[in-house]
Amino acid sequence: MDETDRTDDARFVKKMEQYFTLTANGRARASKIVPAPIFVSSDLAYPVQVSDVVIYCINGGYRV
Repeated sequence: MDETDRTDDARFVKKMEQYFTLTANGRARASKIVPAPIFVSSDLAYPVQVSDVVIYCINGGYRV
C-alpha cells in the first residue's frame, strides 16, 4: 500500500470496515485483531511496523 492514491486507500479502509462490522466472520475476527491500517511512506514503514507489533502485544496482555 506504499505510495498509492489516497482515494484507493480510503476505498480499501471502507471495505475493511464493512467486512469487520457487517459480516459474522468479520465481527468474530475483529475481536482478535485491530483492523486499522496506517498508510505511510516507505521511509517510515519500519518504525510503524515495530510500533504496531508493540501495541498488538500490549493489547494482547490486557485481553487476558
